[in-house]
Amino acid sequence: IETSSSIDAWILSRLVETIRFVEANFVSGYNLHLVVKKLREFFYQDFCDFYLECTKPTLKSTSDEKRRERAIKWNILRVCNKCMLLMYHPFMPSITEELWQQVNFEREERQVGEVKSILSQKFPTTKHLAQFKVKKKSIRLFVFQKKIFCHSDTNHI
Repeated sequence: IETSSSIDAWILSRLVETIRFVEANFVSGYNLHLVVKKLREFFYQDFCDFYLECTKPTLKSTSDEKRRERAIKWNILRVCNKCMLLMYHPFMPSITEELWQQVNFEREERQVGEVKSILSQKFPTTKHLAQFKVKKKSIRLFVFQKKIFCHSDTNHI
């Protein structure tokens, strides 16, 4: 997966951390309440409240200079959403199946109902995302920026 900024690498590193946590606590430890809490924290706090809000200006841009960066951001959004649906599926099977059918992550020309079921997909792994490790200093900086961003009226960091 290609990234265009440190915030892209950051969200992917948080996704890796979430996948590892889910693997450790769902499959091995059966700590389902901790798994749901971690999924909710990643999805709402990191992904929706921070990453998505930070990428909106790029995604809304119509300039040709930002075309490549927009494509990268859309791909990261797709990867994060796909992984989240797969990890949420054991807890919300009907909703995640419906969303899976509507989004069509396979990117093939198919009608709703012709898309393979979410049940036919493999659970997310960190194999393709393992290179996204952010140094602790960068994480502290992002946490600081996130606090400022979430408590300010502006949409810029």
